[in-house]
Amino acid sequence: MKVLLVPAAASEWQRSERLIGRVDLDPAADWEQEVADWQALLASNDVARILYGPDTLSQKMASALTRGRKVPLKSVDGLLEVDLGLWAGLTRDELKSRFATAHAALVDSPMSVSPPSGERFGEAVDRIQAALRKHLKKNARKSVAFVLRPFTLAIVNGILSGRGQDELWETARRATEPFVLEFHGVPVS
Repeated sequence: MKVLLVPAAASEWQRSERLIGRVDLDPAADWEQEVADWQALLASNDVARILYGPDTLSQKMASALTRGRKVPLKSVDGLLEVDLGLWAGLTRDELKSRFATAHAALVDSPMSVSPPSGERFGEAVDRIQAALRKHLKKNARKSVAFVLRPFTLAIVNGILSGRGQDELWETARRATEPFVLEFHGVPVS
């Protein structure tokens, strides 16, 4: 089965390279420019269901991807973006200068990092992994797409690719294009 990881609609904060976390933002004015290409990618991979995080940016992209196609959509609470707490709204450079030790840990070993007033990344991985396990089991014979915000997309990519979370920071930064993964039914543990 194929699993497609599709970025949520981009916000103006993302366009200015700010961390968005769970902040409820409207999409950027030009967010739909990728939709047609991404619809074609989903069609060519015979995606039978789209699961998305419970937020406006993910819901808008998931809905846009189904225009003209009858693909069921489902919001999944467990795929909520990592709560970045007080880091939300900061640029990556601001995070690096204001929280240098935490930034270094986030780059090198992110599972122990806990943003101020936010969610520890290790706990987010556990929550997301439980949601993945449930929904991949239900859709085991079909290709499925997940529409996700950057850190959740990076975590799912690390879990399903088998690479773990060592590249979480960099993968979240590059989460502007879909990832297509072959998933062979190996249990998500």
